[in-house]
Amino acid sequence: MEIGFQKEKVKWKIGIGLGKKNRILIIFLQLFSSIVFSQEIENDTILLWQLDRPLEWIDFQGKEKIEPNVTHKSDAVTSVKFLFISMSNSEGIIYPYPVCYFLKNISWTISNSTSLLNHEQTHFNISELYARKIRKEFLELLKKENIIQEDYEKISNKYIKEVYERHILYDEETVHGRIQEAQNEWDKKIRKELEELKEFEFGPHKLSE
Repeated sequence: MEIGFQKEKVKWKIGIGLGKKNRILIIFLQLFSSIVFSQEIENDTILLWQLDRPLEWIDFQGKEKIEPNVTHKSDAVTSVKFLFISMSNSEGIIYPYPVCYFLKNISWTISNSTSLLNHEQTHFNISELYARKIRKEFLELLKKENIIQEDYEKISNKYIKEVYERHILYDEETVHGRIQEAQNEWDKKIRKELEELKEFEFGPHKLSE
């Protein structure tokens, strides 16, 4: 198992986010190239993180890709990224808001193991956890005056670096989900941390509010 989450720093600007039933107009963040551009993404190619919609093997629709010079052969690859949409607070101030999503057409598997699927779900949960951390700090930032774009970038870059490192640690300690005791501990720990930041949970239903 591997996680397709890039660690490079990001550069982005506030974009427009419009919620619709079948489509979302967004500013898409490409972490690997730091290029910001507008495009429409059909919902059948992405899956936004949501508590009542865990990953299923059918969501892994990409083709197996074997990376050169990789000693560990993967049975699954989960591609998880952030996108930033525009939100407004109670005072009508618009600010960037990170949403965690799973890329169906890039993620792939050659397994039907229930335990491995759980391992992949926890990768997804870890990314959602750090999206919540960013949301929390962005909202705290709004309490200050004279906010500039670099203030948001600094927060984003810090947590994107941290989430990347945590994905690596997760795979190391669980040996890609093979050590069940360690896997159970990680599952429990991440669920607890998500619950602690529950007020910053985001679901696709909010896009149309």
